[in-house]
Amino acid sequence: MSAPPVISIVLPTFNRAGLICETLQSVLQQTFRDWELIVVDDGSDDHTAEIIRSMTDERIRYFFVPHTGHIGKLRNTGIQKTTGAYIAFLDSDDLWRSDKLQFQLSLLQQYPEAAFVFSNGDQFGAGAIHPPDLEPLFAGNVFLQQLIHNRFCFYAPSLIFKRSVIPTIGLMDEALATSRDIQYFYRLCYHFEGVFTNERLVKIRKHESNTSTRSADAPYLNSLGMLREFVEKQMITEGQFRQLAGQCYYKMALQQLKNDNSKDALINFLNYTKLKPFHWKGWARVLQGYWGRRNSLTG
Repeated sequence: MSAPPVISIVLPTFNRAGLICETLQSVLQQTFRDWELIVVDDGSDDHTAEIIRSMTDERIRYFFVPHTGHIGKLRNTGIQKTTGAYIAFLDSDDLWRSDKLQFQLSLLQQYPEAAFVFSNGDQFGAGAIHPPDLEPLFAGNVFLQQLIHNRFCFYAPSLIFKRSVIPTIGLMDEALATSRDIQYFYRLCYHFEGVFTNERLVKIRKHESNTSTRSADAPYLNSLGMLREFVEKQMITEGQFRQLAGQCYYKMALQQLKNDNSKDALINFLNYTKLKPFHWKGWARVLQGYWGRRNSLTG
């Protein structure tokens, strides 16, 4: 029996026949070669299966599962099938720089106390922006630096972590429809030290899409749930929770105003003022939400 690979790559996909070839090529072109690729197909009904099965590389392992539409479940399925000492995430429309795996493994060897490494990246496609340059390198406790100060950036396809962390942090929370990647990342950051590099090792494809008001609220609502979990588990203080939850309510309310949803915007500006009662900005926004709500009822 051959030895397990050093790195296991988990790639969930659904109906990405038009894009997944390019993604697979970015894996096949990696300068570090000792990997396995776990593709978890969420019931695709296009030509995704035929494309992947046409790949003759024995390092690619393909698993077809009934459609769930839940990427957290797909990632968990993939994680459970991995055999490598390290696990990396990749999405089926994103790309890796050819030295991505080699570069990150070298950082983990350079900082043996670190359990994970993540990086900056570039965006491309409709709606792409140019992410700012950040500090060249950081090694240590990432948790509060990112959660409170937003010091780094996080792209799931940039993450590599040691398999040995799983008994501590478990798998992804399948109760979350969105924000599961960031919640998993923060659980990892809370328990273990990591490394951030400003090297742009991933390319994130941005798609043009219309998002409903309800689905636009989901990331904020899940973030609030995550923060409540963190304060209940004493991962953050009550003061830190009030600060972060207040920011979340405020940003959600602004989005709701943008979507002409003044009713919910008013509710969430009020939620903001409950957490930060002495901040004039919140009360000004409450009045804005109130007048928007009144005008919508009388217009």
